[in-house]
Amino acid sequence: MAERTLGWIQNPSSFENLKNVVSVFDKNTDIYKEILNTKLPKLVKDLDLQNKLISEMKKDPLEMDYVLLKGHGIKSGQKRADAECSGIVQAAITTQGGRAYTDDWTADGFLRWGISIGLLDYDTENDTVSITKLGEKFVKSNSEDSDKEILISAFLSYPPAVRILTLLESGDHLTKFELGKQLGGLGEAGFTSIPQDLYIQAIELASETDKVSIRSNTEGSADKYARMISGWLSKVGLVQRIGKEVSTKIGGVEYKVNIGHSYRITLNGIKELKRARGLSSYPKTDKIVYWQMLATKGKDRDYIRNRRGYTIKAINNRERNLEDIKAYLLEKKY
Repeated sequence: MAERTLGWIQNPSSFENLKNVVSVFDKNTDIYKEILNTKLPKLVKDLDLQNKLISEMKKDPLEMDYVLLKGHGIKSGQKRADAECSGIVQAAITTQGGRAYTDDWTADGFLRWGISIGLLDYDTENDTVSITKLGEKFVKSNSEDSDKEILISAFLSYPPAVRILTLLESGDHLTKFELGKQLGGLGEAGFTSIPQDLYIQAIELASETDKVSIRSNTEGSADKYARMISGWLSKVGLVQRIGKEVSTKIGGVEYKVNIGHSYRITLNGIKELKRARGLSSYPKTDKIVYWQMLATKGKDRDYIRNRRGYTIKAINNRERNLEDIKAYLLEKKY
C-alpha cells in the first residue's frame, strides 16, 4: 500500500485550481481535452512518460494512477523552478507567475485536498483516484453560487472543518493559534502549535524588519491547518476573518499585538454546523475519515492510526460507554 498523507491540507487555497484538478477526471470538460490534446504533448519532453500520461487519461472508467497524476519531483542538483512537467495534475494548474504547469508538491496538495473533502475518491489498494458524484456536480456547476453550495457540502463532510466551526460556535473571536492548539492531536509531532503569548512577545521585541519575518514564518503545523481551513470557510461565508488585538503579560511586562489571522463564525456558519450534525430537520452529513489522517508522524504512527480507527468504529457501533470502548480495543489488541 502506498503511503499518502491524506486528510490534512496546508497549502492549496484556490477554488479555481481545485475545480481544474477535479475537471481532469471528466472527459467532457475543456480542461481534460486541453491537457490531453495540447498540454501533455507540448509540456512533457520525455516521450515515454508523455505516452504513459496520455494512455492513462484515455482509460475507461477514468480511474488514474496517483503517481502519474502527481508527477515526480526535481532531479538531483536541479532547482524546483527548472523542473519539467511530469504529471497530469501538474498540467491542470497555472502558477501565479503564469507558467503553464506547476510542481509535483503543489499538484499533490490539490489532489489530497480534492480527496479529503470528497470531490475525488482514493482507492487505497490500487493507489488510484477517480471522481465522486459530488465532484461531478462541482465540475458541471456553472455559477459561483452553485460552486459555493457544493463546496459547503464538501467542507461539512470534512471533520477538521467541522471542528473549526465547533470551536467558533459560541461566537468567540479566535486566532489561528487559539484554534490550532485545539484542532486535534496536540502534543504529537504532526500537530504542533506555537504558544500565542510567546509569539506576541517576540513580535513586540523584534525590529521592524524581523516583525515581518515572524508574522510570515512563525506557526506550528496545527496553526497552519487552522489558518488554511478557516480561509476556505471564510471564502464560502461560514466564518469571517477579522483581525484581533491580543495581549499577554510576561515577567510583569504587558505585550500587545494585532493578529490578522483571526476568525468569527457567521450566522450561516451556525446554520451549516447544524446541518453537519443532523440537527433540526437536516439529515446528518456523513464524514470522510481516511485512516492516514488519524496520525501523521512518529514511529508509532500506524499503531495510533489503528487504535483511533477502532475507537471510531466502536463509537459508530454505539458502544459509547467508556468501559465498552475499552473492552472493544482490548479485543482488537489495541
